Amino acid sequence: MARKRRGVERTKEKASWLGPDLIHLLQERGYHVGTSVVSAFLLSEARLCSRRASRAVRAKDLGREAGASASAILDSAAACEARLSEYLAHVEYSNGPAAPDLAAVRSNRNAQLQWKQLFNELAPHIELRDNYRQLGCLMRLRDVVAHRNSRLRLIGDFPPTLAECVRAGVIPVRHPSFGYWALDVLSAVTAKWAASVATEWIAFAEETFPIGC
Repeated sequence: MARKRRGVERTKEKASWLGPDLIHLLQERGYHVGTSVVSAFLLSEARLCSRRASRAVRAKDLGREAGASASAILDSAAACEARLSEYLAHVEYSNGPAAPDLAAVRSNRNAQLQWKQLFNELAPHIELRDNYRQLGCLMRLRDVVAHRNSRLRLIGDFPPTLAECVRAGVIPVRHPSFGYWALDVLSAVTAKWAASVATEWIAFAEETFPIGC
């Protein structure tokens, strides 16, 4: 059910549908609603897509592998972004309008830096290391997959925003290579990595910034 004013709905099992008349009535009375389940849905779907990509490899179906891998990458990154926004909505529900520093987190357009800002404000004692670097590489990977910008490249080269992550071994890619970066990252091994990064990051976030009642 919706909670009045700054309410945040937390539905773990299933969502209920509201008719248009009831929605209109609740709007007139000033009810607000949020949810903390979307990140979980996206993460679950990322894992499923990763497994679909692995099955496509066994079936030697490159098209399905690439499609499932792209979905896993996009859902993994989206889950990490959703978890942060859900936490901020929870803070607003619990404490009222966000303090200026937390409002600045929401206005930042870089998801990785949003997380860094949040840790700096609320958990400055925690040092962000390898998991934060992997999160950054996941976001870069999501960007090049979601915002396709095809152009001629030297065989075996990766886009500049990905090259460092691949060179350092942070993002695993297809081996042996096709020589074309898009097919090398739209692979089951990369999809599995993306889902794993999101799983570990969200578990870390839930331990540090739990969303309680």
